[in-house]
Amino acid sequence: MKNVSLSDWILLGTTLLGFLTAWLARSNRLPKAVRTYLAKIGQGDIIALIEQAAAFKDSTADEKFAWVADELQKLARAKLGLNIPTSVVRLLVEYCYQLYKRTTKK
Repeated sequence: MKNVSLSDWILLGTTLLGFLTAWLARSNRLPKAVRTYLAKIGQGDIIALIEQAAAFKDSTADEKFAWVADELQKLARAKLGLNIPTSVVRLLVEYCYQLYKRTTKK
């Protein structure tokens, strides 16, 4: 350890910091309660709703979002037997929409 130069320690620290930053950027950013709803409802089902809404050519983005949110509430009632809060619905739709955009770009 005495033969290791300061520049090597700095390089090692910078590399580890870069790996940590990349790992944190990839981690799931949804709150735990929202991730629980996502697991129970199913990410694929929400993305399917988004794909259906994308087919609405005459609707605005806000109208599509509102339709997906309404359908997600109905889906949650059917699968879970309860109404989920509007804030959770918005987070779920936005999160799944970002995933949808990533998969359709490729």
